[in-house]
Amino acid sequence: MTLSKDDLALYDRQIRLWGLEAQQCIRQAIIMITGECLSGAAQECVKNLCLSGVQEIRLHVRGRQEGDAQNVLFGSYEPEEVIAQAQLLNPSVKLVCTEGDWQGVQVVVHVGSLPEGAFAVNEEARKRGIKSLWMRVGGGKGFLLVDLGSQHDYRYEQKRLVDKESGTFETLTHVGQVSFCPWEQAYRLHAERQPTEGKHRYSPVMAELATNPQHLIAEENAPVNAIMGALASQEVIKAVTGKDCPIVNVVCFDGDTLEARLFDLQQ
Repeated sequence: MTLSKDDLALYDRQIRLWGLEAQQCIRQAIIMITGECLSGAAQECVKNLCLSGVQEIRLHVRGRQEGDAQNVLFGSYEPEEVIAQAQLLNPSVKLVCTEGDWQGVQVVVHVGSLPEGAFAVNEEARKRGIKSLWMRVGGGKGFLLVDLGSQHDYRYEQKRLVDKESGTFETLTHVGQVSFCPWEQAYRLHAERQPTEGKHRYSPVMAELATNPQHLIAEENAPVNAIMGALASQEVIKAVTGKDCPIVNVVCFDGDTLEARLFDLQQ
């Protein structure tokens, strides 16, 4: 997709950050956000992806969340109301509700649900060759589990000092490759581990959130929603552009300690 003059002006700062080619990839991207409800964390993801300028965001929500929506970004859990407000942020992005239209989707972000429901989404995504992320937030905590397929290639840039006297640098582009396992495999590996196995192998945050259905109706925590929504959106951008190393393969955030930790749950 060739960017128009309006696009070049609108996304000027993003183009300066990650380049014209990456922005073109973003403008072609179709993202689907699924879940049992359009939670606060899901809405943060919608907002970030809308502002980044993706081509289309599809919302596949299976139910409606009850309760006070004052602490969520758009002040409502209704998909139609969220779409109406998000559309104002960037009219060039198409936002639609879907019953599960996977055609053309590049990345699916699944928000909430217990493991079995999430595993079914991941299995379908893998069958279709679609990259997927599982995000769950509740009680001031959250985790993000990433699966970009059995082989994901990416590029990253590194600056090297050429002339110390003049302070001249050159930018070198490197190529990397990482592999991901299905969500169920990562989850089972984590479930079999114990807290004593080390900080890079076990997280009480993931153990608590993944198995406790109470968190689906926990009070919304706006700051944690914003943090987790930003992390998920960041990984979506990496997935569609192939720029920078993605999270491999879990990040857990604890709002009590303000700590985010990475875990490799593939070994």
